Amino acid sequence: MTPSALLFPSNPFRVSAIDPRRREYRFSLECQTQSESVDLWLSQLKTGKASLLVAPHGTGKTTLLHSTHRWLASRDLPAELIGAPVRFHGRSLRAVAQRIRRRVAWTYAVLQRCIVSPRQVLLVDGFESVVTPFIAVWIIRCIASWRNTSVVLTCHRRLPWMHQLTIQPPSEELVRGLTISLISDSSLDQPGFASQHTASSLTPCSELPLPKTDGWIDVRRHWFELYERFQIS
Repeated sequence: MTPSALLFPSNPFRVSAIDPRRREYRFSLECQTQSESVDLWLSQLKTGKASLLVAPHGTGKTTLLHSTHRWLASRDLPAELIGAPVRFHGRSLRAVAQRIRRRVAWTYAVLQRCIVSPRQVLLVDGFESVVTPFIAVWIIRCIASWRNTSVVLTCHRRLPWMHQLTIQPPSEELVRGLTISLISDSSLDQPGFASQHTASSLTPCSELPLPKTDGWIDVRRHWFELYERFQIS
């Protein structure tokens, strides 16, 4: 999605509407309520342990981390959240140098916060961006054990020596329900919204196939596709 998304405030899938910092992560466990699922998830964050949350791009890792930050705060267990570094694109020498410099600085910041953060829980998004992740996870494991803190790292691949947190992949029913919710929210926020779009654009969630990555529904890509669909409707 491009910055032009900010110029179309009526689009239900605009950047501000799907921002992980604003959306609450929804669990797919049908046998449990959302509250029960949250309690079960938080019970996995054991002190003195560094844990890894592994899932493909666009499947809700960042949303879950931001939601965890809010859930812990509501339970008087404030955590510190470190966001993923800004990505530099391009193949020029300058772009490559910027990427390396940013990754080195971000790796140092993550390790430093693991040591000096006053919080009992540290949430780190985009751990695949660190320099030498195999060495970094060993250092973080030692620090978490030494300080008796809980560290949660999101990553796109498994890493050795790391306890892995378990979550259920988002179900098709859940993703379509969240999509309908985004459209409904936009309709409520903006009177006359429905009349500005065709009937087919208001019900894309029941028409378009859901993209998948490694067997997981790529929610972000699905919403990006719907963003484009609404723009041309």
